[in-house]
Amino acid sequence: MPGIASNLLADRIRELEAAGLVRREDAPPPVATTLFHLTDSGTELAPALAAIGRWGVRYMAKRSENDEFQGHWFAFPASFFLRDRDPDGPPLQIELRAASSPAVIEVSGGSIRTRPGTATAPDLVLSGDPQLILALFAGARSATEAASLGLQISGDTRVLERLLG
Repeated sequence: MPGIASNLLADRIRELEAAGLVRREDAPPPVATTLFHLTDSGTELAPALAAIGRWGVRYMAKRSENDEFQGHWFAFPASFFLRDRDPDGPPLQIELRAASSPAVIEVSGGSIRTRPGTATAPDLVLSGDPQLILALFAGARSATEAASLGLQISGDTRVLERLLG
């Protein structure tokens, strides 16, 4: 995780394991890494985290000059605010250009996944302040309002209709 000291991350993971919220698993060969999964108790926290996420979006509306934003931070809000309303529809990609590190939201079969990087042929591109993208996702701003405030929206805007609402 960019931006966190490895010893601090290791301490936090050990605390989550001790609390019974996550479990570790060694990945099968040839991958040499450790995977972490939520336990049943960890999964039970999802509604509380969703409520905190919805509550906290209002505090992200104003940007401070000292704020730093990483593209992969979109994963949490995207998972709570976006829904694939056409799971039988074609897969699609939204590229988010709001930070020094872009991110891609991939939608397919009713699931939504966010990953760092760029898309080869995105269906939609959102470029601008991360706060505007988050406000759009949370329903605090319409696409028209976000665009009037500087969010650049290019590509197939019907993608937003499929995911927002």
